[in-house]
Amino acid sequence: LNHIARGVVGVCAMGLGFFALTRLPLPEAITLNYAQPLLVVVFSSIFLGEAIRVYRWSAVAVGLLGVLVISWP
Repeated sequence: LNHIARGVVGVCAMGLGFFALTRLPLPEAITLNYAQPLLVVVFSSIFLGEAIRVYRWSAVAVGLLGVLVISWP
């Protein structure tokens, strides 16, 4: 049952991601694509309780600053 739920959530997430790409302008879509791995690190720390060291937090902070720079109008 958990495998089926995970599959359904994955398919829905992928479908909604593709739908969002059709609605977003290309620069915003690319910016979100760059920010995705950084947000995975943040959310894995919050929701999964993963231990993330200072070096990785600093890299995530610099990466998110870079995403802010490229998304600045």
